[in-house]
Amino acid sequence: PRPVDDTPHEKSDGQIVVSSWLPIAEEQDTHSFRQIFRTIIEPSLVKRSRSKATVDEVIRAIDAWELFWPPELHNVKTVRPRHLESFQENLLARGLSNSTVNNYLRSIQRVLIAAHRHGMIRRRPSVSKLPTKAAPRHYLRFSDVEAIWEACAKISWPAVPGLDSATWWRCALVLFWAYGFRTQELIAFTSERPSLDWSAISLEAETPNPEGTAVNPLGWLS
Repeated sequence: PRPVDDTPHEKSDGQIVVSSWLPIAEEQDTHSFRQIFRTIIEPSLVKRSRSKATVDEVIRAIDAWELFWPPELHNVKTVRPRHLESFQENLLARGLSNSTVNNYLRSIQRVLIAAHRHGMIRRRPSVSKLPTKAAPRHYLRFSDVEAIWEACAKISWPAVPGLDSATWWRCALVLFWAYGFRTQELIAFTSERPSLDWSAISLEAETPNPEGTAVNPLGWLS
């Protein structure tokens, strides 16, 4: 049998880290959080080139859920809003910040969204997000962008073969300004990645993310 390690370990940021400790029989449950992640969510994340950190975040949340609840509640069909609320309260009692707790619950609800979309559950249980302090936002004016563009001429990093540093940063500036790239997505982009084409454009209001629920009447670039 697989060795069992159900002892939670704390990282410096207070997040829970446990190893995968479920017996093999439980892993064969097609409606378990872990199996739904492995068969539906993880392939989607890989297909969309999401970072390993995103995958690890969901796994860490599932580990914490399985550590907190008995095996019967590892099946998405048995989960109710009160279970999400209890899990949320337990994470808070561990001293985790509201933001970190929200991240855990977001990952758990990602699995429930996938289960609902694939007909595994009739209703998707949910829990309200905890209040967090919004980070300050800084809005650039066109004059600011122009100043940054000019300053790129003095940059000597990164050293990219066949591309001078100023051009690299100016390309990044245009992509940030025009498309709102996340930094990690932009930095991870390489010449081997598929070019942006019309297949990445969705004019539907509902997000093309199979685990998402957001709606944007202007469509999506994915």
